Amino acid sequence: MRNKFPLYNDKLKFSLRMLFKDDKQFKSAIWKYSKECRRQLKFIKNEPKRVVVKYVASLNCPWRIRASYNSVAKCLQIKTFQDKHYYSVSFKNKMVTVAMIDQHFEATIKDHPKMKLREIQRRCASEMHVNVTIGCCYRVKKIVKEKMVGNHNEEFGLLWNYAHKLRSKMPGP
Repeated sequence: MRNKFPLYNDKLKFSLRMLFKDDKQFKSAIWKYSKECRRQLKFIKNEPKRVVVKYVASLNCPWRIRASYNSVAKCLQIKTFQDKHYYSVSFKNKMVTVAMIDQHFEATIKDHPKMKLREIQRRCASEMHVNVTIGCCYRVKKIVKEKMVGNHNEEFGLLWNYAHKLRSKMPGP
């Protein structure tokens, strides 16, 4: 039964009757679509066996996608999909979260830890095509710095284990 319907494969092209292994994979695909296509989407229904997403920047736009659990295929399946957008892209997108920005800029901030918040804000506008607040940029930078400190703490903890093993293996006083 699974081979009759298309499976989701990390490409941002949805089709009617497409299968997703679970609601997490479907929601992840919607988040990616929202970010890449610069559309402000909203989860109208967000349940484990039923998800409905709608374009909310305009009341008249018919774009909508609905997926529900298919008991035969034992996975989530797109039941309704209207792919027409009547309105242009937006620089305001509430689906672009701090975690998403952190994932996008983590390596850059690690390479340049003294990067100014305005620079992160400017890069979000130019690379991700979304306007974010200075507070959001501050939280992103704080998360990346905490990850860096966490790595140092973990490595320092391993140093004690390494020293203990050396002492136990080496004979001596």
